[in-house]
Amino acid sequence: MAHCGDCHTPRNLLQALDNKNKFAGAVVDGWRAYNITADSASGVGSWSEAELAQYLSTGHAKGRGTASGPMAQAVDFSLQKMTPSDIRAIVTYVRSVPAVAAADLPASKAGLAPPNPKEGVIAGIDPRGQTSVRGRMRELP
Repeated sequence: MAHCGDCHTPRNLLQALDNKNKFAGAVVDGWRAYNITADSASGVGSWSEAELAQYLSTGHAKGRGTASGPMAQAVDFSLQKMTPSDIRAIVTYVRSVPAVAAADLPASKAGLAPPNPKEGVIAGIDPRGQTSVRGRMRELP
């Protein structure tokens, strides 16, 4: 069914999946595969089951994010064709994965400072999932 771990699990030096950090996020072909563990700060722990199901079946969850790159392909070619009960089963499985904090990932949307209209740039995440330079500047002490 779903092969979430192939992209969302970091690799070790031998390129095998690092199962101590299962689903904690990784970079694959230049795209960020985010932490999908139950961690509420860096993962999807604060997402509702309905938000997760919406994201998996449509590639978008309002206020959470939109799938792009390989994740958009996973939605387009596979996940959107699944039955609602299959999507609920994936959500249940993802919820069962223990939380793993991923400190190297960008802050969640809630963790970003409010945009400053005088700057003319809204800090956030580009389509590849990389924190913008302006967003990183706000995180500096």
